Amino acid sequence: MSGAGASMERVREHDDAPDGVPSGAHQDARDTARRDAAAPCAPVTTPATPGTAPPRDRDRVLDAVKAFALGVVIIGHAFAWDTAQGGAPGSLADTRPDLAWLTWTVQVLPLFFVAGGVGNLASWRRRGHEPTYLRRRLLNLGAPVFVYAAFWTTLFLPAVLVIPEAELAGHFLAQLTWFMGVYAAAVAAVPWTSRWTSHPFLTLGVWLLVILAVDVVRFTAVPALGWLNIVLVWGWIHQLGFHLPALRRLHPALLASLAAAAFAVTVVLTVPGPYASPLITFAADAERSNFTPPTLVIATYGLAQAFALAAVYPLLDRALRHDRLWFPVGAIAARAVGLYLWHIPAVGLVAGLAWARDFRPALTEPAWWIAHFLGAAVVVTAAWFAAGVAGRAHVWLLTWGASRPRRDIPVVPVAVLVPVALLVSTVTGYATWGDSVFLGVPSSSLVALVLLAGALWALAVARETPREAPG
Repeated sequence: MSGAGASMERVREHDDAPDGVPSGAHQDARDTARRDAAAPCAPVTTPATPGTAPPRDRDRVLDAVKAFALGVVIIGHAFAWDTAQGGAPGSLADTRPDLAWLTWTVQVLPLFFVAGGVGNLASWRRRGHEPTYLRRRLLNLGAPVFVYAAFWTTLFLPAVLVIPEAELAGHFLAQLTWFMGVYAAAVAAVPWTSRWTSHPFLTLGVWLLVILAVDVVRFTAVPALGWLNIVLVWGWIHQLGFHLPALRRLHPALLASLAAAAFAVTVVLTVPGPYASPLITFAADAERSNFTPPTLVIATYGLAQAFALAAVYPLLDRALRHDRLWFPVGAIAARAVGLYLWHIPAVGLVAGLAWARDFRPALTEPAWWIAHFLGAAVVVTAAWFAAGVAGRAHVWLLTWGASRPRRDIPVVPVAVLVPVALLVSTVTGYATWGDSVFLGVPSSSLVALVLLAGALWALAVARETPREAPG
């Protein structure tokens, strides 16, 4: 098989695993039997055992890239807390605008969306059937978030009746789950956005102009309209991932030049141009954020990262074929989504302990760095074990759902509820009874959790009627 053909085969193998979860481990025979007994609904993929290398014909680079992207976010958050200003723990992004240049090194979420786009398109093309594709992808993505949300809502929703400050904790624990909701929206849209792959320049070009138009309206007339770009920008980067296999056929030197050009455009937009320079939100920066909501800047930076990834893909592919290198990468990849979710309370715990002990060194002092390195070790370790426990819970939920009797439920409308429920949960937090609003509609933590639970249950028990995939 040619190199290009072999790589495409590995992409097709990649599509059966949930994002951030490499396949290849042996499934429990009893679980498999229970899921198969739920016919005509095919089994939903469950997480592999961490540290188990996937088959050699699986594209390991995609797993590694997604694990790397989430890993950088986790480490970045572990180092971002700060107590030097006194009062409650804050973030360096709120107190040190002079560190804005660092955001250009830690803004790597576009890589996750690019790599995810490759696997999601492969999954859709392999199946070509909306209920089958949507069930498997959204259940695997939504179940870990449901376990996380259910745990904290159960804990904090009653607590807020006695301790009003619990509401702040509930918002803190939910604020980063926006990423899961936006990614779920991109996943759910693939059966329709995949139809635009035959005209990549037209599709991506027009889409980029729409992003720009939203920015213009946001900055000149209606600021709230800018939130449309939370779907448009990340959806554009996900769509860009559809074309990563084609980009990889270009010469690495050309790809490196294209990456440099896209990076230069991003610099021009931010330094002399009209956009802010930080690539994440800096509360201490007077300029409007490029990240909440995202702007054209994040799109062009994502384009630079996509070109760069395509350029180094052959090197990564060769390196990750060695199991000694892959095993530690695969272990992280197996729990990447869980680590992302559960690092949030771990960071809060570490920062809270520092605040309780009145630990207030400045960034320039050795004590700050020692504390943050130790804190990062605690964050990663705690998140690792929490993700393992939560992973068993969400696998049990998937298995239980697959063993339920099948029902005639329209999958497509239900699938739309998954990203909506995840985004509602991000806005309401895990400790509000009814004083939250999402898109002008009153909501609460309980409503968000019930909406997510209902959508996942409906997907789990929905009957599939598979048809032969096209082409």
